Amino acid sequence: MKIFLCPNLVTEKHTDNARKCIALLEANDINRCSVSAADSSVIFGNAMRFLFPPEESDIIVSLGGDGAVLRAAQTSIRAQRPLIGINSGHLGYLCALRFDEISEFNDIIRTLVCSERMVLEYEHGGETRYALNDVVAAKNNFGGTIFVSVFVDKKEVMNFRGDGVIISTPTGSTSYNSSAGGAILEPELFAIIITPICPHSSDVKSIVVNSAHTITVRKTDSLTQICSDGNNIGLMENDITIRTSFHIMRLYSRSE
Repeated sequence: MKIFLCPNLVTEKHTDNARKCIALLEANDINRCSVSAADSSVIFGNAMRFLFPPEESDIIVSLGGDGAVLRAAQTSIRAQRPLIGINSGHLGYLCALRFDEISEFNDIIRTLVCSERMVLEYEHGGETRYALNDVVAAKNNFGGTIFVSVFVDKKEVMNFRGDGVIISTPTGSTSYNSSAGGAILEPELFAIIITPICPHSSDVKSIVVNSAHTITVRKTDSLTQICSDGNNIGLMENDITIRTSFHIMRLYSRSE
């Protein structure tokens, strides 16, 4: 099996875990592992190894916690290869394996469920971007509020003053969306959740719409920040239009 590994390399411990993971995955002479050129230079130093790109792999493997899964999702979506998360971090809700199960990888993967997850797509800075969990438009400073205006297709469904708005997938519904009071959906559903963040009016509530709709968040404040899957993308430059991507992401999970 050809495996493209996307590890968390924040600390030396994480880097050491990546080396151990590759050694364990390749120990049975069945698997071959590859990493990006940038990751390879961190893991292997001058003995860099880059065997094949993610598009030529059979599966994408993330190593870390849920943050690593979300980062690896970008590779999985663009390469259109399934993703499995190995948890070596603190939070592993999206991970299917524990680090101590790596030696049983080929046996365990046969018992897992691979489900299709919808993905959000939007433009920022002239680049098409994807989100497995959510796209957030929020104030970029601690004090004050911003004015938020949200349209579903061409109909305005929200306008309020508050901290921002979350546009979430069902996969992301248990994350920031849930903390802000949004509905929790089955992850395999195709729907979009629009959840206000700390609105000043109690009349503004989270809503769920069909995934066929296009969501537009109007630029009404120069201090609005765009975040996607936990990563800061930058200040909101113009209105941002978010839609369901024609790409899907296949994610392995436990059957129970």
